[in-house]
Amino acid sequence: MEQGNFQPASIIKNLKVAHAAIVIGCVIFPFIAYYLSSIETGLLSHDKVVALTFFYLSLFLVALIPLAYYLFKKNIEKIATGIILPEKLFLYRKYYIIKIVMIETVCFLNIFFYLLTNTKFILYIAVIAIIVLVVNYPNKTTIAGELKLNQEEVDLL
Repeated sequence: MEQGNFQPASIIKNLKVAHAAIVIGCVIFPFIAYYLSSIETGLLSHDKVVALTFFYLSLFLVALIPLAYYLFKKNIEKIATGIILPEKLFLYRKYYIIKIVMIETVCFLNIFFYLLTNTKFILYIAVIAIIVLVVNYPNKTTIAGELKLNQEEVDLL
């Protein structure tokens, strides 16, 4: 890792851009899915057993959201206080992206299941995942709090 031209603000900006791109994708896809489902019934709506299976799979996918938070918290706690700020931020970025991708997976798979079954409850689970994504917008305060940065490191952000 090069530290000669390390810019903490650029790491935070990159996280914000990645987060915004994921949220935008997760917001646009349900509208497209809802529009497509209003034209036709779900592709598998005639097969009740398959539709019910996808419904239960969507419920199990909800477990990914608390799992993402748990893994993120465990990984953030591993970041040593003795390492320098650039290494902390690079590790934070890695763990943060894993967390939002797990939540995004819940959203996209539920929308896919919705397209297959046309069950509105599945779409509601995707909307909950979108809300969780929006709430997790990265900012300096949350990053500093989660990494337990000292005042000198916070000033560098």
